[in-house]
Amino acid sequence: MVLLPGFTSLYAQNVKTCSPADTLLAINYTAKADTFVKYDFYDSAAVYYRKAGDIYEERSLWRKCVRSINNACLALISNSKYDTAKYYLSYSSVIAEKNFSENTPYDLYCLYEINVNYGRLYNSLESHDEAISYFNKCIEIINKIEEFGLTVNFDKLSVYNYLGHIFDTKSDFSQAYHYYNECLVLSKDLYGEKGLNVAILMRNIGGLFYDHDDYSKAHGYYLKAQNIFRDNNIETIETGYLFNDLGLIFQETDNIDEAIKYYQDAKAVYTKFLNKEAFMFGELYHNFAEVFSRKHEFKKALDYYNKAIKIFVRHACEVSGYVAHEYNSIGILYYRQNELDSANHYFKQSLRYRRKIYGDIHPGVAESYYNIGIVYFKKSD
Repeated sequence: MVLLPGFTSLYAQNVKTCSPADTLLAINYTAKADTFVKYDFYDSAAVYYRKAGDIYEERSLWRKCVRSINNACLALISNSKYDTAKYYLSYSSVIAEKNFSENTPYDLYCLYEINVNYGRLYNSLESHDEAISYFNKCIEIINKIEEFGLTVNFDKLSVYNYLGHIFDTKSDFSQAYHYYNECLVLSKDLYGEKGLNVAILMRNIGGLFYDHDDYSKAHGYYLKAQNIFRDNNIETIETGYLFNDLGLIFQETDNIDEAIKYYQDAKAVYTKFLNKEAFMFGELYHNFAEVFSRKHEFKKALDYYNKAIKIFVRHACEVSGYVAHEYNSIGILYYRQNELDSANHYFKQSLRYRRKIYGDIHPGVAESYYNIGIVYFKKSD
C-alpha cells in the first residue's frame, strides 16, 4: 500500500494516547508484518497486521486500526484469500462508518484506502464492473481531499493505473488508453520526462498495445522505458518486468532465441530482487515453457510448466485459474507429441479446476471440453 509522505505524521494524531508498551508492541507487529510482505509470506503478514489493528482498536485509535486492517486485507488479496479479505474490509468499513467524518481529510484518506482495497479485491476476482465502481469512488474521495488544499497525486496515479488495466482487460482500448495517458501526464509533472515512474507508465502503455496485438507500437514504448532506465543507470525489479515484456514481444513475433535471451535477463534481475518462490517466477517459468515448446524442446518445456505450477500452488492460485492454465498447456504439449492419454489426463485436470473456479459457463471451461473432445476424436481415427 502506498502511503504519501505527507500523511505519515497525520496518522500519528490519535484519539487516545497509547501506553508506551502498547505503542511499541503494535509498531513491532507492523514491522514484522512488513518483513513478511517483503518475502511474500502474506498469510503471516496478515496475522501481524491484524494483531497491530487489535491493539489500536482496543485503544480506540481508529485511523491506525483501520489502516492496519487494510494492510492485512492487502496481504490477503496478494495471497488470493479473497473471502477473508472481504470480511476484513467489511469490518474496516463498519469501524469507519461509526467513527469517521467526511469533513476531515485524514478520515477521508482512510475511506480512500478501504475503497481502493475493495477495488483491488474485485479486480482480483475479475469482477471488473464492481472494481471500476470502487475505483470511481476513490476518485470522488480524492477530489474531496483536494478541496482541503491537500495534494494526493500519487494516489490518483495508482487509481488511474488500475482503471487503465481494468479497461484493458475489458478490451476497452479507448478508456484504457485514456487512463494510462492521464497517469503519464501526472507522472511527467511529478517526476520529469526521465523519471522512473514515467518509464513504468511507458511500459504499461506498451502492454496495452501488446494486448491488442500491435507489437510494433508495444515494442516502441518498451524501448522508451528501457532507455529511461539506462539513462538513470538504475536496475530495479521493474527492469526485470520490462525484460519479460520484451521477451513476450519477440516470442509473439517468432524470434524465439531473442525471447529466451530477454527471459534469461529477466530471471537474472528477479533473482536479485525477489524470493525464489515469488509469484513472478511462476509467470516467467510459464514463458520459458512456451518458447521451449515452440522450439520442440518438450522436456525443457514440461520442466518449466511444472516449476510454474509449484509456485502458483504455493500462492493459492488454484482459485484464480493459473494452475488450470498450466495443466491445459501441459495437455497441449503432450498432444503435440501424440501422447494422447497423457494429454487427456491434463486436459481433464484443467477442466476440474476451471469448473471449480468458474462454474460450467465460461470460455476456459469450453476450451477444456473442446480439447478433450479433440483427443477422443483423434483416438478414434
